[in-house]
Amino acid sequence: LHALIGVIVIALFAATAVLGRRVERGELGVAALHGRLGLLAVLAAGAATVAGFVLLP
Repeated sequence: LHALIGVIVIALFAATAVLGRRVERGELGVAALHGRLGLLAVLAAGAATVAGFVLLP
């Protein structure tokens, strides 16, 4: 579960970065989506952290 969530987090952060570049280049139509994906990526990273705690000794 921890690895699956981690892969999803990587994909979300990558998509957020791509959209961030588009916003930087002037495409303001994707700014809201960039923000939402960034928030979702951070929340998913928190979920991966919680899921990883069960792996600790």
